[in-house]
Amino acid sequence: MTPQEELIRAEQAKQILRNPLVRTALDEIKGGIIEAWRQAPLTGAALREELWAVYVGACKFEEYLQTHIETGKFAAATLSRRDGERPA
Repeated sequence: MTPQEELIRAEQAKQILRNPLVRTALDEIKGGIIEAWRQAPLTGAALREELWAVYVGACKFEEYLQTHIETGKFAAATLSRRDGERPA
């Protein structure tokens, strides 16, 4: 993927993570999972494991987008260096 393409993906990832509806949904989903996990009976190990797996999935979704944002920062630096090396 070219640095320009990485910049585009980074911007798209930022827009998704900053979208108020997406942010609220992720916060409520994760909060609901944590609350359900806390209230699960001690004998509900399978339920707690399932809740944990869903929570980790939500976190991975955020991490995936955040990774694209970070990659975009590196791509911007790469493009900046390239532009700085070009003769005027």
